Amino acid sequence: MNEQFHTTILIPGPWKSWKDFGLPLAARGNYIHMGSPTMGILSKVKTEISFKAYLDPHGSQEEYSDHFAPLFPKEMQDRLPLPIHSVFIIEAEGGSFQQMEQLCAAITEVLKIGGYGLKIPNSGKIITREEWEGYSFSPDTFFRTFVSVYDTGNGGILTCGMSNFGQRDVFVPLTFDDQGIDFIVSYAWFIVYDQPIIKDQQTFSLSEDSPSFRIFEAEDDMREADHPFHNPYGLWKVWPQEWLDREQT
Repeated sequence: MNEQFHTTILIPGPWKSWKDFGLPLAARGNYIHMGSPTMGILSKVKTEISFKAYLDPHGSQEEYSDHFAPLFPKEMQDRLPLPIHSVFIIEAEGGSFQQMEQLCAAITEVLKIGGYGLKIPNSGKIITREEWEGYSFSPDTFFRTFVSVYDTGNGGILTCGMSNFGQRDVFVPLTFDDQGIDFIVSYAWFIVYDQPIIKDQQTFSLSEDSPSFRIFEAEDDMREADHPFHNPYGLWKVWPQEWLDREQT
């Protein structure tokens, strides 16, 4: 397993220079950004909580529009360019709800000084400032913020973003319907919240009356290493035991 994985957060904003960002942040009195604009540390005042973070003012308006258009109302998207002048990037160690809570508190602070919203590259989530302000953060909220589920287009559904909690992603050969979504979300939540010890090829069921499944440990061979959804911890491939039994007969 890759113990050095970091969660990356992209926050586009109106800041034309580091001064435009750093001074309003310091004025609020909760966080400061130290170091150079391109290689710094975002630190919470009077604590040991800090993140590698820097302001990137070098993207093009076209690039910003491609990446962050969903953060803006449709009428603004139709009047390009969008009012983005830089992106604040936070890199944080993941692995626990406490670490995600600390990261989310820092994100909130950056949004309060003008950030338009955020993008989580390894889960594909794009969240507007208004949506973020409506969150009531809890373990379930953290999970749903940092983990997504999508159709692979190749006979199954797959999570992305479990690496934010130091876990393998989950693949199941089910369809992208309510039953499939409910199963994979429930099992992924069980892995993140209960932190079970999982062994390769063990069987399980989510309840006494539900079908049995067998789980296989694998590398993330469904996404290239440079793909933003690639999970360096690997995958759990979960197969219905009934299917496996049928193949053996």
